[in-house]
Amino acid sequence: MSLLKLPILVSAMISSLIAVTPPRLPPNKEEQGRTIGGKKRVGFVERIVQSVVHVFRTVITSVLFLEIVASIAKSHPTNLMSRQVQAMLFFGRTEVAHNWISPQFLAGIALALSGAIIRMRCYRELGRLFTYELAIRDKHTLITSGPYSIVRHPSYTGMMMVSIGLTLAETSPGTWWTEAEVVRTAFGRIITIIWILIVSYSTRLCMRGPKEDVLLRKTFADEWEEYAKKVPYLYVPGIF
Repeated sequence: MSLLKLPILVSAMISSLIAVTPPRLPPNKEEQGRTIGGKKRVGFVERIVQSVVHVFRTVITSVLFLEIVASIAKSHPTNLMSRQVQAMLFFGRTEVAHNWISPQFLAGIALALSGAIIRMRCYRELGRLFTYELAIRDKHTLITSGPYSIVRHPSYTGMMMVSIGLTLAETSPGTWWTEAEVVRTAFGRIITIIWILIVSYSTRLCMRGPKEDVLLRKTFADEWEEYAKKVPYLYVPGIF
């Protein structure tokens, strides 16, 4: 089962990292100043967003990398180095069910990969207009194609799918995190707290959707109003 799980984990790690990595350089202060109220400085919320994204990226890399290392070690049980790695990662335990692919794991990975694909489609559709900071860029246009023809803020939908999907996958039976009972260690408790805060903040990011709508309505007026009539939902088609 180890070799089958490896490409799944590698795909999840790479796609998730792409999904939480800014595709473009941040807008300049003048562009960020074209927000509600016309403030020409980077706001506190934007600084928090940048910090959370960096921490999220670091945690994803660390946990999934260790998951991959554990899978490789488990696939070579007779190798001396593999046994040493297992002893370290599983805190001396040898009888563990690590590498079992559970339905919950597959569902979580599928959700995370789908969310990452949505994010990458948003990157492609918006191009240089996609930024993590709330801003109106030079020669800004209203994008209404691709994922933006289904909901008005699909990138936030994708981010939520990635964070929830990875949570489901890593807390499922058969993963290194679960079988090694990492949460019982000091390292595991710290990562758990950070992860809960990140997922909670990802949920809170949805609050930026209406703020973006106000800014876009102010900038594009009738064009935005027509778009909002055609695409009434912010994040989930037919629901919200």
